[in-house]
Amino acid sequence: MPDREAHVNDENRVRDTVLDLFVFGPLGLAVAARDELPGLVRGLADRGRRELGRRRDDAGRHLRNANAVGRFTVATRGPKLREKIETRLGPVVPFVAGSRATGAAGAPGHGNGAGPAVGATPSGTPRASSPPGPAPGPASGSEPGSGSGSAVPAVEVLAIPDYDELSASQVVQRLAGLNADELDAVRRYESAQRARQTILGRIAQLSR
Repeated sequence: MPDREAHVNDENRVRDTVLDLFVFGPLGLAVAARDELPGLVRGLADRGRRELGRRRDDAGRHLRNANAVGRFTVATRGPKLREKIETRLGPVVPFVAGSRATGAAGAPGHGNGAGPAVGATPSGTPRASSPPGPAPGPASGSEPGSGSGSAVPAVEVLAIPDYDELSASQVVQRLAGLNADELDAVRRYESAQRARQTILGRIAQLSR
């Protein structure tokens, strides 16, 4: 009898284990998923939103800091750096501009298709040379330091106060309000002193 009871108990345990694994366990899991899953999903979604908002705030703060540092650097070092670049590249700019102009117009006498050679008519026949005229001289009525004469004016007569203390960018900003004579005076003074190409190029544009 004891052996039979032990056998029955073993069978009951096996049956209960099988029912737990394949019936009650999956059923309980389904019920728990139905009841707990929505809250778990909402919790995970809220956590993701908070993490994304924190990262976005950090990125915005870094961008604002970088923008502030950039503005400060440009405001404090920009004019000096620009003038230093202009000073170092000053001899190079006329050479580059002349090379571009020569390449666009073509070398005279080479017949590269840009146009007829200098001293020839479009039909190819030599053009009669005109007798040389008198050498150009200074414009009548021009005085040193004024008008369109070639004399270099004094810095005190320029229409831009404290000219020598200003950077090239500051001078360029003041050129638009000058008339033709004042622009010419600035051009002659700048050409004789520092020859900053930014200023001379802007004067050439305004004088057209």
